[in-house]
Amino acid sequence: MTLELNRLKEQLLALPEPSRAWLAQALITSLDAEKPSEVESLWLNEIRRRDQEIADGKPVLRPATEVMRDAYEKIRCRR
Repeated sequence: MTLELNRLKEQLLALPEPSRAWLAQALITSLDAEKPSEVESLWLNEIRRRDQEIADGKPVLRPATEVMRDAYEKIRCRR
């Protein structure tokens, strides 16, 4: 971070809690600024891309039961 940004952060952290909460919410909201239609369009493009990959035989598909069994086995091994 730049020195100026560090100074700004220190000043903002010195604000009262309600002001920091308001600012945090405003910043988070600004990150989610994409319109729902844009997000929907991005997901549709991703679905079409994945569907085409499946049609082209690129990914190796496995039954969900097999995938879940393998995942549970990996989790048990880490305990």
